[in-house]
Amino acid sequence: MHTPELQEAPPYPIGRSFLWRNVKRSIVIKGRKTSVFLEEEFWLALQRIARSRSISLNQLAEDVSESAGGNLSSALRVYALQFYERLSGIK
Repeated sequence: MHTPELQEAPPYPIGRSFLWRNVKRSIVIKGRKTSVFLEEEFWLALQRIARSRSISLNQLAEDVSESAGGNLSSALRVYALQFYERLSGIK
């Protein structure tokens, strides 16, 4: 029996954007304005998460930044991933 090999996904648009397209947004954390680069899909996910918690995107970013030891962009990506993993029961 022949088992097909898994192939890497081609780099084409998923949804409305390319996965690697970074978008720069300004957010305010503890009264200080900072710029964050994230893929558009992560921005959309974080906006949905904030809405589900009835808080602003700035407040969500501030909450994440308090537990982030370093790079805020990475911390926001990991937070969004873990949120949806818990929601889906994957982990």
